[in-house]
Amino acid sequence: MANLGGYLFWTLAYVLILRRAFLDRSFGIPIAALCANVSWETLASFFLGFPKGPQIGNIIWLGLDLLILYTCLRFGPEDFTQPDVKKWFRPMVLFGLGVMLWAESAFVFGFNDPYGVHASWVNTFVVSAQLPAMFWRRDNLKGQSFYIGLSILLGDISGYFMIVYGAEEMPGRIHMNLMNALFAGILSTNLLYVTLLYRRCMRDGLNPWKNW
Repeated sequence: MANLGGYLFWTLAYVLILRRAFLDRSFGIPIAALCANVSWETLASFFLGFPKGPQIGNIIWLGLDLLILYTCLRFGPEDFTQPDVKKWFRPMVLFGLGVMLWAESAFVFGFNDPYGVHASWVNTFVVSAQLPAMFWRRDNLKGQSFYIGLSILLGDISGYFMIVYGAEEMPGRIHMNLMNALFAGILSTNLLYVTLLYRRCMRDGLNPWKNW
């Protein structure tokens, strides 16, 4: 059930991120986190040997993340004011994607992480830590919504319990001390992000439960 919940909530988050991206002409996942996500989902879809069901889920996520990457490349330069960043934005994103794919594949295969569980949880921590930073940098709700933050929060909680109850069935050794520490950081930053989005909606006179 936790496994299914993680897939459903994160799929919902991706769909809502894409919706807001095209409505606001922006992108909803921080750049480094997006590069990490696309890299991990590429490995998980084609190279890590997941069973058929999870593999199909990973391929769906990869497709959604590639669409989010498209919104990042299309709208990203306008999210910054520095001329050099605007000029080199797209090459830097693609370079970062290549470096992240190299680094994650080296980690997964070099440290015997067969399903990329530890790498995926590090990615999740990066996403969670960068979301409040992106919100503070923009100082608005562009590309974001309360429902996106809530979906990410619920997806990460479900993913954690999937690991807790399924660790013995996964190949390789799951280092739960590391996973617990990462989850503490993920949960706290997720709660911060949801709170920031809720308070900003209220400040802007928007009903957070109706603004999605």
